Amino acid sequence: MTKEEKIDKVIDSVKSVLIEKNKRYGNAALSPINVFYKGDAQTSIYIRLDDKLSRIKNSDVLRKNDMFDLLGYCLLLYVSEQTERLTSCGVYFGDETFEYRLNDVIKMIKDMFKLRVTNYDENEEFSFIGFSKSEDDNVGVIRYLNGICSEIKNSDTSTIYFLLPHLIQNLIYYFVENDITDFSDLID
Repeated sequence: MTKEEKIDKVIDSVKSVLIEKNKRYGNAALSPINVFYKGDAQTSIYIRLDDKLSRIKNSDVLRKNDMFDLLGYCLLLYVSEQTERLTSCGVYFGDETFEYRLNDVIKMIKDMFKLRVTNYDENEEFSFIGFSKSEDDNVGVIRYLNGICSEIKNSDTSTIYFLLPHLIQNLIYYFVENDITDFSDLID
């Protein structure tokens, strides 16, 4: 299987799992029921992302389900932010389904693979190094993940929208590099 085929397989599997989980959870990520947390959906997803990054950082190994959850929350956040931006511009009419909006984001992410631009200096210090579990991990996609999370950590929330696709892209690359292309076992 070529790298491009693996990328497509990862993306398609992630999309399928997110659509199924969205059905099972009743769109809870984008339309929370607000029993305990009374804030908006985006802030809720930010909290989930920080919790997931903390778990990854404090773990001895990178686990498939944690990395998948991180990717899934990033995609949900991007769908949420894109919907909010389109709504504020008067473009979004509110009748698109979750699957429709997710497909829109997936298309943008797939298009990004043609324009890979993320690059970090070999000696650059990062404020977030949660993906590195050994000396050997500070190269390739792990370095990119640490670099992007460091940029997000050191930026304001308005910049996150522009960095998020790069994080999503590199999480997909993580799975491709580790020959993980199926996530159907993560549907609970």
